[in-house]
Amino acid sequence: MIKINNDELLKEWGCKLIVQIHDEVLTEAPLENAKKCADRICELMIQAPAVKITIPMKVDAEITKCWYGEEVEL
Repeated sequence: MIKINNDELLKEWGCKLIVQIHDEVLTEAPLENAKKCADRICELMIQAPAVKITIPMKVDAEITKCWYGEEVEL
């Protein structure tokens, strides 16, 4: 979560970490940058445990206008 919060690209794109809930993170970003922010967050989440965990990790991202809302098509 620290890497997400401190990531320069995410800051540049206007993405902000709102809250972490168990294994989920909720962020906020402008709609025009949502896809690249989601891709960057997935990349950071996969890289985070790579030092200690060598098995492939999977991260799912959803882009919605509200938490657990209908997914936005980009």
